[in-house]
Amino acid sequence: MDEIQVIIVDIGQKYRTITIDKNNTIPDLTNKCVEILNLPPKLIKDFKTVKLYHDFKPIDTEQNITIKEYFKDTLSIKEKKIFIRIMPLLKGGGPLMEFIETIFNIGEIFMFILKGIDYVVKFALWLIQFIIWFISEVANPFMFVSDFISSIKVISMSLVMAPIKFLMFIIKKMVNGILESVIGAFWGWDKVPRDGWDYHSAKYFNENVDCRSKKCYVTKNNRIPFSIIIGTIICPPIGVFMEYGFTGWINILVCILLTTLYYFPGLIYALMILYT
Repeated sequence: MDEIQVIIVDIGQKYRTITIDKNNTIPDLTNKCVEILNLPPKLIKDFKTVKLYHDFKPIDTEQNITIKEYFKDTLSIKEKKIFIRIMPLLKGGGPLMEFIETIFNIGEIFMFILKGIDYVVKFALWLIQFIIWFISEVANPFMFVSDFISSIKVISMSLVMAPIKFLMFIIKKMVNGILESVIGAFWGWDKVPRDGWDYHSAKYFNENVDCRSKKCYVTKNNRIPFSIIIGTIICPPIGVFMEYGFTGWINILVCILLTTLYYFPGLIYALMILYT
């Protein structure tokens, strides 16, 4: 039997050695390789996934000739072995969609690179701005001294103004307490102390009397409220208005004309209107 050694290099670069008769055919060699490597025969027969190579040339696995005849250029009298390499088929010249998909994948890679460059540039600019801000605002001794002096000024002014503000507060309270009665009386607050008559007979506290459309004062009968007297002394037409409202507009006009004649004629007229 004229045998040779066939050294098979599989996809994982592992070497397998088989012994086969030179008179066997190429399909026999193919079946032997498939048996040794445990590959489906259809993969090699249809050339869809892997292919047998010798000296970087594909082997025609369906050519029904002997191994001796097929490898006659390689085998010599002294040569007793051949190398067969199993290599996966590379995808090339595929459909248009695969080509477009490849282009898009390359574009995505470029976009990712551009985004990375943009991020690095923005981060570098932010870092430069942060360093400038830190040096000029935080680590700047002149700014520190200026802020310290400003703080001292604010604290000093607060300590100096505190007694003054407290004194102004006391004066404001005193003035408000003194003038509150005058201003309040002027706008309708009666300073006459309340007694039992106020709660039993005055219209202001009488629930049976509707004061929503009238001016009701806490005062006894035939007495002019203190607020009206103050208003009349300050400005006689105001006293007349407080007593009669807009319904006494004629009396208000007459009082205004008389008040323009050096005040006292208007005051006398207003008192006459109030007490009659």
